[in-house]
Amino acid sequence: MESSSWKKWPDHVRDKWRDDLRDKDFWFNGYRKTPSYIDLVNRLTWGYHVCWNVGVGPMASFTPAISGMAMEIRYRRQFNHVIKVDLKPTPMAEEAQGIGFMSIKYQLAVGAAKELGLLDQAYNQYKERHDELQYYTYGCYDGGTSSTLARHVQQHIVYKIINKLVTEKYLLVAQNLQWPIEARSFSRHCGLPLLPWIDAFNWHISTTSREACNKSKLDDDRVISIYTDEDVLCLTLYALHQSAEQIFIKICHETKEYWHCIALDCFHYATTIFGKHSQVVDITSDELIHQWAAQGILPCMSIEGEETNTIRSKCSYMHRVGRVVLEAFQKYSLLQLPFYLATEAYEATNTGAQFLAYHGLIAEGSKVDELFDNNKKWISFSADHGVHVSRKWFRAEETRGTTALILRGCSDQSPVLSKLDSFLPKLSFLLVLDLSYTPIKALPSSIGCLQNLRLLSLRGCHDLKTLSSSSATSITSYSPLSTLYQLEILDMNGVPFSHLTQELILATCSNLVDLPPSMASLYSLTTLEVTGTQIKYFPQKIFEELKKLQPLKLIENNELISLASPISGVQGVKLEGHPTLTSFMLVGATHIRCLSLRGCRKLESVEINNLGALEELDLSGTATKELPADIPNLPKLRRLLLLDVPSLRRFPWHRLERLPDVFHLDHCSEGNGNHSNQVPQVCVTDPRFFHSFSETVVDFVRDGRFLQSFNVRVAPCIKNSMRLQDEEAILDSKLPELVQKQSTYVDVHMRCYAEEIAIASPITVPLNRTERHVEITWTQSAIDGLFYLLSVSKSISVSCDTVINYFPSWINFHELEECELRWCHKMEGVVYGTQGMKKLRNMHVIFRATALIRMWSLLTPTEARGRLATACTRWEMVARVIFNRFGWRSCNRIGM
Repeated sequence: MESSSWKKWPDHVRDKWRDDLRDKDFWFNGYRKTPSYIDLVNRLTWGYHVCWNVGVGPMASFTPAISGMAMEIRYRRQFNHVIKVDLKPTPMAEEAQGIGFMSIKYQLAVGAAKELGLLDQAYNQYKERHDELQYYTYGCYDGGTSSTLARHVQQHIVYKIINKLVTEKYLLVAQNLQWPIEARSFSRHCGLPLLPWIDAFNWHISTTSREACNKSKLDDDRVISIYTDEDVLCLTLYALHQSAEQIFIKICHETKEYWHCIALDCFHYATTIFGKHSQVVDITSDELIHQWAAQGILPCMSIEGEETNTIRSKCSYMHRVGRVVLEAFQKYSLLQLPFYLATEAYEATNTGAQFLAYHGLIAEGSKVDELFDNNKKWISFSADHGVHVSRKWFRAEETRGTTALILRGCSDQSPVLSKLDSFLPKLSFLLVLDLSYTPIKALPSSIGCLQNLRLLSLRGCHDLKTLSSSSATSITSYSPLSTLYQLEILDMNGVPFSHLTQELILATCSNLVDLPPSMASLYSLTTLEVTGTQIKYFPQKIFEELKKLQPLKLIENNELISLASPISGVQGVKLEGHPTLTSFMLVGATHIRCLSLRGCRKLESVEINNLGALEELDLSGTATKELPADIPNLPKLRRLLLLDVPSLRRFPWHRLERLPDVFHLDHCSEGNGNHSNQVPQVCVTDPRFFHSFSETVVDFVRDGRFLQSFNVRVAPCIKNSMRLQDEEAILDSKLPELVQKQSTYVDVHMRCYAEEIAIASPITVPLNRTERHVEITWTQSAIDGLFYLLSVSKSISVSCDTVINYFPSWINFHELEECELRWCHKMEGVVYGTQGMKKLRNMHVIFRATALIRMWSLLTPTEARGRLATACTRWEMVARVIFNRFGWRSCNRIGM
């Protein structure tokens, strides 16, 4: 549908809709009774078996609403199965149109099978393995699981779908088809049968572009067309219903009707801000959410375990709800940020907010002399042009009056801004006052009258020099902010100074060189963002006092040297043991040499960039989940400590270009030494931590770029494995005693080995740990993530393992010199094939007798010795200890 084909509605029809939209019930269900809605539904349900939904306008908007309306009606036709498949996220074109598991045809088949309950245990196991490898390898390797999944879907799942649907009526609703698909693939590759009898099946397919539709559909298929303003308004009303349902699903609280009311108020408030005038600067999602919260639109719920009045219990929940609301509005084409005004009717169909703003259907005109009308709820002005939104269904207040005044971007010629000081005393019920991007130089003295004010936005007020009133004569003058007891958010992004209650946002304050020590008394401060300043030091002990601080962002403060005053002269940031800090950002501080966030137990996200001078980084004792690859690659970083970081489940080995001289990583231990050892120390609980240690990394190690020495331990935390290790040590100490007390019939028990191996007196054969050592203890999961690491290891110790059967032959062990295997009860063989073991000198093996029998069962002892002797030319010693309840045996220095 081109813009020239768009059918505009007459003025009298638009005015009728405007009157209807003032009724709350009309938004909920009344619109379903209108002739326009009924006509649209009838057009969506015409008798075509295959319908293509390309949405509305140039952005293919409202496709979920169109699909939802069509499916809602077709439910009444009593289909046996309604199959809903969302094809997002869509891979790249080559992958989407290929033959692999991520192709569209297989994703559609899997989606249909999931809806029909046909995904079997084998599929779930393959998929779990695929997702696991994708996560731990950062999407670089899947171990052939994609091919396995594709084969399983084609050979098993598709036939199950065919058998399920071949005799029953079904409806397919596929959404977000981004790339073309062959029409025959629906039946041939997805198992969706084209049944011969009337109304036995319906396909409703939504695409993200008209091109995808045109290249996929057949000539006889129908393409749904939306071409009138009334259609768009009906879709907007229906989309709001859909968004409320998604919010309800995401929040899992209250009822759908409750969230429909919340979504309706949020949507109306957004139309107040955008009105019919363009914005000077785009409104951010955070700004909009903050205003929703200050208006009391977003519900406030306490988080369990927190005080009811804390910021965490109040604002964190509201911000989460606000994000969910915005996501729903975007998904269902109601609101897209950044917002811009449409210039023609066809373009106004991109979102519901654009459409309503273009036609002036919700936000109505307002004049300056109407500012004090108690019936005007939310008012927004641009110059002398104003709009307001006022509805009788809005939440009743104890007092009545305007609660939001938005003057964003107004010039000093604005009749409202120029007289604001005299207007404010008459607006005592204001909850939100937005003066962002205005040329004010000082605060109106009457602002102190706003006893109910919760949000004051001074964002972008570059001319603002003081927070005192314009009549103040000294720096000690009375500040009108001092009486705003309800103020929760003061947005001063872009203002060249700051005082805040709960949020302090200092962005592009290029002349700011210092902050007052009194900042430390802002005990309620939860958010601090400092960007683009000349600050070198922060006030001493400020972060020790700000105990509620959660996000901390320090960006492009190029002169920053330390977070404390220059007492010791150390150029570093030390913020240790902070109880509430959850995220930390430090960007562009080119003088910082040391950064320590040790003991910040709630710290999950760390982002540091452009720190060319950083030499030491300590993230021990944090809840860090991801370590960006550019951190270990920092050019001057020589010390990186990651001790007691149990949440760090993977590591970007594949993107390493260098490693610090001192690199200690431990999932469990906090460590108590000075960590001066320059041998990298890594102790993890899960072998999958090394999945991204790829063949490329092996080449780098062999080329001498890094990891020329390392000590790696894979084991449960000490507190869990100490008892098991103690038992192992006790057993080892008992072996000499058992030698002297062995039965007189020991030669009978050991008869099966007497012909090949001479009995020798037991001696201890210690493992010589090399500069590249790997120890595996008490593992309970597969060790395939370690295979490439083992390829560059020189000594390996495996003890008390219950998983390993053998080491596969493709681990070439080119570097292996020492090997110790102790009590690996499931091991059936050490290696299958002996390629590359040219440097092996010693092997120390302790098994139960039954395990050793399995280990040698593939080869006779003579054959095994011969093959190992050929491969291991430097072999000096093999020690085997065989133990079971009947006795034990030790064989050392086996002759080759």
